[in-house]
Amino acid sequence: MNEEKPREPLRKMFYIPANSSSSAFIQALADNNFTGVIFETEADTLANTFKQEWGNFSDVLRKAFHHESTSLFRRKDQEFIDIKDPHLAIALSGTPRQVHNMMPDTENGLFSRFLYYAFEDDSDFKNPFVSHRLVDYVQFFNEKGRQIFNLYRELTGLPQRINFSFSSKQARHLTVHFDGMLKRSKILLGNDLEANIKRLGLVAFRIAMMFSALRLAESGTISSSIVCSEADFSTALTIGTILEKHTIAVYKNLPHSGMKGIKFKFFESLPKEFDRQTFLRIADEMGIKEKNAEKYISMFKPKLLGRERHRYYKIG
Repeated sequence: MNEEKPREPLRKMFYIPANSSSSAFIQALADNNFTGVIFETEADTLANTFKQEWGNFSDVLRKAFHHESTSLFRRKDQEFIDIKDPHLAIALSGTPRQVHNMMPDTENGLFSRFLYYAFEDDSDFKNPFVSHRLVDYVQFFNEKGRQIFNLYRELTGLPQRINFSFSSKQARHLTVHFDGMLKRSKILLGNDLEANIKRLGLVAFRIAMMFSALRLAESGTISSSIVCSEADFSTALTIGTILEKHTIAVYKNLPHSGMKGIKFKFFESLPKEFDRQTFLRIADEMGIKEKNAEKYISMFKPKLLGRERHRYYKIG
């Protein structure tokens, strides 16, 4: 009697461990309907996995940013896995050195797929026995999670997708804004952050779209088409601009960004209005030779500096 061999049940896991082999990671995504989250408080966990021959799934992360498909074929079991339209979120925390270990440069594209928030904590030691707000954070976030899940379930249950768009004025504003950001970055840092800036434009659009989706929970009205509000557009653009500054801060700490970092730091140290004597003094304080300072000023003109009179400059 030929009986069909029972199939192994899917192992669904919303949180996928960073310490996974490449094949196991792809399998986990496939078992979970192509969605998942990597959440690690130590970025080294993912960095150490990438160093292993069996664990470098950096290409999958890069593709997932744009929801590009990826596939896996195992010769041993003749198994083929095709992941279409992956939805993957990654949240990591760690030190600058941990970022270096995971992506030492901008070459392979992984650096431009992440958003960065860099900070230094110089606060005093806080009394751990004093609390000004008695909040049950488990209950608080469980409630917020239920609200978001209910909205997600309602939106995914719609018979057709909602069309989200910017107004023509917003589209022009975003284009001009990020085009200026890109030109400034190329002058100060070369092409290293070109991909980051371009993807920040996409990120700003996604943030505005998420804000608009959350508005639906407030209004309780869901239409087939949504045009972004001015408030949400302005907030998303501001967040994108701040994220660029933090991206640059992380980039300057990468091992191979030294000379370009000096040029950027020099520009950032210039006052809004200055003359030749002022920029030479700033250069001297930074250990930059006079001829290099003059070369930098020539590079900054005319896109970043405007000259009001002979050898008197104004940023903007």
